[in-house]
Amino acid sequence: MRFIKELNGSFETNENETGYDMKKFKSTVRKMKNELTKEFGDVIENVKLSAGFFHMSGFFTRKRDNQVMYISIGDVRHGFAGTMLIRTAKDYKDYTGGSNNFMALEQSEDDGWGMTIPFEKRFIDFIK
Repeated sequence: MRFIKELNGSFETNENETGYDMKKFKSTVRKMKNELTKEFGDVIENVKLSAGFFHMSGFFTRKRDNQVMYISIGDVRHGFAGTMLIRTAKDYKDYTGGSNNFMALEQSEDDGWGMTIPFEKRFIDFIK
């Protein structure tokens, strides 16, 4: 997914470029919303994302049971952890929700046997 590549190491903060980087970051958050909606539209709906100061959070609804899910990606500047927090929520204003779960945003992750599991598969497996 393109938004993952853009989040990884693309943003820095300095006095001269903060405005440009914030526009670029907000554009990346819009791409993330569009990519999640397009790629996972058969299992999720009503994706709402908000860009903060180099972090983002938002909600979507899992179609099979109408469960609201909260997602958050922390500060993407300087030492970005490359993870997304995901948990259940009561509604689109519940920022405290269920138990925290973290998912690596890498394009693929080793399954322990030398095989890689793409982000898209891990995301689907988690929200099912």
